[in-house]
Amino acid sequence: MNIEKIGQDDLRLSIVRSAVGLWAKISRRQHEFVPPESDIVPNLYQTISIPTLKRLHAAWQRLEVVHQWDSRTLIDVLIVLTETVAKFDSHPILRVEPEPESPKQTAAHPRAFRGTKYKPSKSKRPTPLNLQLALCNPKNKMIVLQKLWTHREKAIKPLCDMGYDSARVEFLLTRPTPPSEPGLFLRHPDVPLNPMPLS
Repeated sequence: MNIEKIGQDDLRLSIVRSAVGLWAKISRRQHEFVPPESDIVPNLYQTISIPTLKRLHAAWQRLEVVHQWDSRTLIDVLIVLTETVAKFDSHPILRVEPEPESPKQTAAHPRAFRGTKYKPSKSKRPTPLNLQLALCNPKNKMIVLQKLWTHREKAIKPLCDMGYDSARVEFLLTRPTPPSEPGLFLRHPDVPLNPMPLS
């Protein structure tokens, strides 16, 4: 397959996430300007799609099969939401399995199996989820953010280390609830950092 690359004069418009993957939309000049002979002016630019950046691509790939709801997954989700725009599609509503419960104290096991050689049966491993598809549906995107938001404090330093503005990262991830578009606060400097409601 012949893969397009970004040229020196190309202008990247956006990166689009969809059910079929990530693609960068760029504006590329088709030909030199020639004064028109009529009122019809040909378009000098064309919009094409090309593969995306390495860090974003790696985060996107990890979201294809997610086993754990943790800070690493939240970081990947925030990278994708910050660096892309969605081509929303209709997907079934995401059903998130509850976290397995820790063993409880009972009359037979008053210490909930702590310090005993008998162990309770292992909890069933959660079914892996494809969060790529979930981030291409607005309702599912919010379900994912709400599920991961409890891990937000552990995501602050890694995101700052990646080069995201530390004040914006901390402002976003110290909020008690996730905003519907967290990428706006990490990507756009004109979004004010104030205590206005985010959702």
